[in-house]
Amino acid sequence: MRVVVSLLALSLGCATFATVRVAHADVDPATRAAAVSLFDEGRTLMAEGKLAEACPKLEQSQRMDPGIGTLFNLSDCYERSGRTASAWVGFREVASEAKASKQEQRERIARERAAALEPKLTRLVIEVDPAAPPSVTVRRDGAAIAKELWGSKIPVDPGEIVILAQAEGYEPFSSKLRVEGAGKVVTVRIPALVKRAETAVVAPTPTPTPTPTPETTPPAGGGSVRVEASGGGSMRGPLGLVVAGVGVVGLGVGTFLGLSAKSTFDDSDAHCNADGQCDQTGVDLRSDAVDGGNLATIVFVGGGVLAAAGVVLWATAPSEPETTGAQSLRVVASPAGLRFDGTF
Repeated sequence: MRVVVSLLALSLGCATFATVRVAHADVDPATRAAAVSLFDEGRTLMAEGKLAEACPKLEQSQRMDPGIGTLFNLSDCYERSGRTASAWVGFREVASEAKASKQEQRERIARERAAALEPKLTRLVIEVDPAAPPSVTVRRDGAAIAKELWGSKIPVDPGEIVILAQAEGYEPFSSKLRVEGAGKVVTVRIPALVKRAETAVVAPTPTPTPTPTPETTPPAGGGSVRVEASGGGSMRGPLGLVVAGVGVVGLGVGTFLGLSAKSTFDDSDAHCNADGQCDQTGVDLRSDAVDGGNLATIVFVGGGVLAAAGVVLWATAPSEPETTGAQSLRVVASPAGLRFDGTF
């Protein structure tokens, strides 16, 4: 009896196909012709048992020119392929359309096919933890599952599925599982998602502005030294003390070098006669003494210049802070003495 019913259903599908196509006047003839060709190819492949090739052709025919006959055959192909949920939905749609068009026999057959499939359906239940963020979304194989379906037994085609739950600011949750078995109910529980760790943004450390330092040019046997200070007159006093201190150190080093040069010269006397004639050791010692004496003179004069400049800066420092701009002092050292000029 089952074989007879199936053959009858297929026959009804073919007959209705032709009549329904006429009703879809909005489909252009070329598209309708392509849909008819796909339908015929799908039916032939079904008869040969090539369901993996038949179902896609029937699907495309239905998309191009929807018809109740095509949908019936497509649902039959789904059922024979094991896609029970797709077949169940298809037969229910056929029954609804057949009732609307008063095709009572087709409606009855479609409802019987759907009813026979219902206990065989594999169902999926999505349970979302109440602590999950309100913005969480759940997808099955990329298709969104409405919140109204959470907790319901959703008919699905048997096979492997992927469940993905996401919410902004949280780590996603995914689960791949296989659902199969007639009448089986598979439950997937979505946990409260883990909040994504925030990456702290470290502000770059500002580069400190270098503090102006006094510029000094030591004189060589006479010359000038320029000392500058900026930021107001209140810096003149401390700057003067620093410069004077450096000058004092220079005086001390120059004095030491001078004494050392004199000692070297005295050592050469043992290698020279009263007429000033010396052996090689004496010549070398006196040469070293002359070089040391010249260096001592340069250092001593430079120290004196710096010491004098520091005294002038300190002596001319105002007692109250000023708001003037940059200040400079120029000290000129020459054989004739020291000369000071600048802006304060």
